[in-house]
Parts: sequence; structure tokens; C-alpha cells
Amino acid sequence: MLTAIGTVASLMAASVTGKWTGAIYGSDGPIPIYLIVSEDQGKVSGSAATDTMPKAAPIENAEIRGDELSFEIHDDQNRVIRFRLTLADTALRGEATVGNQISKVALSRPIASKMTAPTLIHKVEPEYTEEARTARVEGAVLLYAEIAPDGAAKNIRVRHSLGFGLDEKAIECVKQWRFRPAERDGKPVTAASTIEVNFRLKN
Repeated sequence: MLTAIGTVASLMAASVTGKWTGAIYGSDGPIPIYLIVSEDQGKVSGSAATDTMPKAAPIENAEIRGDELSFEIHDDQNRVIRFRLTLADTALRGEATVGNQISKVALSRPIASKMTAPTLIHKVEPEYTEEARTARVEGAVLLYAEIAPDGAAKNIRVRHSLGFGLDEKAIECVKQWRFRPAERDGKPVTAASTIEVNFRLKN
């Protein structure tokens, strides 16, 4: 019999939402920056402030794509500062652009913020397509997903494709999986995860 086996190879409690502190490294030395990012039903909001600004500015044109965050703010001189940041482990790193000037940015979460990883508690095995079975295709589909506070996998996207209809089968089964959500300071939060669904043929 030919069967498919789905497994979670890795789950990373990686979410760009929450509070961040760090610095912008410009030509005049590091400038402390404080960032708050929230996401509600796909809408990203928050605020950012530096030690040179009298008050926090709302982030604008904010977008989260996987582990990447981009947004803009207007500083106290009404200049537009564009940020492009990438989540790596527990840090946000990237660049801030003002006009033609580009500065490095590095942020981390306050130490007081504690986050647990989501845990898989129920899974459904994926199915082979006739096309893949005939071609005897084996391998893994790598998915990006956001594990919501209700334990469901949402915003699922393919990072590594197998083709032959197996990408769609992997997404179908992961949508039926249920997780114990990630928690930050004891509260359920959305966490970005990498899920590997393996397809292996068995006689």
C-alpha cells in the first residue's frame, strides 16, 4: 500500500508582534529605539519611538510577510523613516532608511517577556495524489504557518514545493491540525512556525 506520512519537523515560536527595544546604528552612533507591533485579523499596527523623538509615532504602511516586518514612521522633523526588518531567532534585524541614508537596526524583546512554543496536539495525515503516486514522488513540503491563539494554523504558505499536487495536500491536512498555542507571559499569542510535511511511499 502507498501511504503518506506527515510530521512536524520544526516549530519556531517566532512572532514579530509584541514589544521590542534596540538601536539604530547611524553615523552619529547608536540611537535607542522602542517598537510595539500588534496584528489583528491581518491588520498590523503599533508605534515606534527613539530617544531623539519627543513622543512615539504610529507605524504606517506596516506589513508582516512570514518573518519579515516592514513599516514607516514620521519622526519629529516629519521625515519618513522606512524600516525593513527580519526575525532571526529572538532578534529583529535590518535597516532603516531616511532619504539616501541607510542605517543598521537591531532589536530584541525585553527580558521580562517570556514566550513558549506552540505544541502539536492533533494531526491528520496527508494524502497522496494519483499523479504523485504514479510518479512515485517522495520528499517534504515545507510550509510557513501562523499558529493562532485558538490553536489553528492560518496564513499557510509553501516555502519548499514538491509539486504533483502534494503542496495542496500538505496544506489541506495542516489546516486540520490543532496546536496548543504559543504563550507570551501566560497569554495565548500568534506565533509563526515552519512545518515540514513528509511524503513517503510504503509497500
